[in-house]
Amino acid sequence: MADGGKPSRDSMREVKREFKERQKAEQERMRAARDYWALETGRPAPVPKKSVLPAVLAVAGVAAVAVAAAFVLHLGPLASSSAATAPDGTGSTSTTATPTGATVTPTPIPSASDDGTDPTVVAVFQDSPAKSWPIGAAGVVPPKPRQVGVYRPVQVAAAYDVVIRYLRAAMLDHRVVYKGKLDTVLAATGTDTATWLKAQQKLGTKTKGAKGIHWDSVANRFHIGDWKAAAEIRAKGRMYATQVKDGTLEVHFVYVAAYWLVPAKGGAARTIAIRRSGSMLFAGNGPNRVTQPGFGGAGYTSSASVCGAAWPFPDFVEAWVDPGEAKVVSPSPADSPYDPTDINAPDATGCFTDTSGFAK
Repeated sequence: MADGGKPSRDSMREVKREFKERQKAEQERMRAARDYWALETGRPAPVPKKSVLPAVLAVAGVAAVAVAAAFVLHLGPLASSSAATAPDGTGSTSTTATPTGATVTPTPIPSASDDGTDPTVVAVFQDSPAKSWPIGAAGVVPPKPRQVGVYRPVQVAAAYDVVIRYLRAAMLDHRVVYKGKLDTVLAATGTDTATWLKAQQKLGTKTKGAKGIHWDSVANRFHIGDWKAAAEIRAKGRMYATQVKDGTLEVHFVYVAAYWLVPAKGGAARTIAIRRSGSMLFAGNGPNRVTQPGFGGAGYTSSASVCGAAWPFPDFVEAWVDPGEAKVVSPSPADSPYDPTDINAPDATGCFTDTSGFAK
């Protein structure tokens, strides 16, 4: 079972302390720049308008596990970097036109002969609810950007681009999903948040989940060695942006990916659906750009988990090869029917009967 919960006061103080240090460093840099301007020109430097770079003061924590479902949610700091978006990786890229007319540059997915997929395993989604879902990156696209509060469409588009890079890496990159690599995922989150995530993961490991996070909060990584995987992944989802009270731009997302897997030690092939939802936070960085993202939270629900079970690999999404082997340590009755692949439905808050058609 992947558990989520409100972090301790100590961890929240650490987040706020880190933010204040970054904010102080930025203020000192600006003062130095103004002094240099005055020295060189003999005129006072222009005072820039304050940008919105709020500290993250609240954390949403939810533990929602179900009959074949698990959900976790964690919150990270808003980066104070002046970079426009997450840095590009290496390799070939292409610009994809979405159905709404917006354009997104996908996260480069490294080509590799050993990416964790098995060429002998061919996806057969015809008997799955995912049979009508788009294939790969075509299923992880943003809506048409519009004005959101003080944020111009071009800024919203820039934020969408970062979130799409993250989601495509976290849900579709074979090296991430099947080999456990995280380089493309962390690159998409930006340097400040990547550093924070690494530190929080170490804390989560050290405290056995009492504090910090596990990597299952960040990416769809199946436990290595459990499955033989087809290359084809199907996906669908939605995202939208809001301006929160402190002036931050928050991009919310709910996307579901379907994977065709065969037990590595033998058994029938099956489809497993992983729902990933959460948000990323941005501030303005000039009229056409946004800052690197803050990790506003990300959680998942797995169609291959068991309600109340003790999943032994917390850095990987819960996906039991044999649900009968799951040891239930906190049994809880299913409250109601729920379809975790319904992208318009809210996240589950307790055990439920999975009506998605994926659960077995």
